[in-house]
Amino acid sequence: MIEEDFEIIFSCVKSPFFDASWINRKLDRTALDDMKKMISSGLTPEQINDGVKPLDLCGERGEYHTMCIGGPLYKSKICLDVNDEPNKQETKQTSWKGNIHNSSCIWTISLKEDEGNK
Repeated sequence: MIEEDFEIIFSCVKSPFFDASWINRKLDRTALDDMKKMISSGLTPEQINDGVKPLDLCGERGEYHTMCIGGPLYKSKICLDVNDEPNKQETKQTSWKGNIHNSSCIWTISLKEDEGNK
């Protein structure tokens, strides 16, 4: 999709791999390289002990979610009016080893309210 010139942004990211700075960031070569670096650095012994699974580059464990806002199949780009600060939700980590990401924090894109629809 990167090669096909789709414009994709991160709309939701979860700890321990991501932080708020990833929200509204483009999924491009640089972001892909940054994620590959995360994978190659491995997990800490504490993360392994806590049952954290390694980052899946495709986000198949729910580590991140994206939105496609433009590309060759779109008549026009989707314009989002995004707040500077993303939504942040603290979560309670579990001791259940089946929890695929054991996230302690989730950030989501925060859209400004449409003044015309109030």
